[in-house]
Amino acid sequence: MRATIALGNTLEAFKNYSGKIEFRKVQQGFQTGSSLKPTFDVTNYTIGSIKL
Repeated sequence: MRATIALGNTLEAFKNYSGKIEFRKVQQGFQTGSSLKPTFDVTNYTIGSIKL
């Protein structure tokens, strides 16, 4: 039930938001074994405005 309320709140916020939506994807690989590589890649995305 809480997820439904949170979704409703998010949709309500989007109805009143006129800016562009952006997000970033971060990827970090593994070295041999299970340790993480010391570097990572960041990809930026712009979705634009959302129309509900």
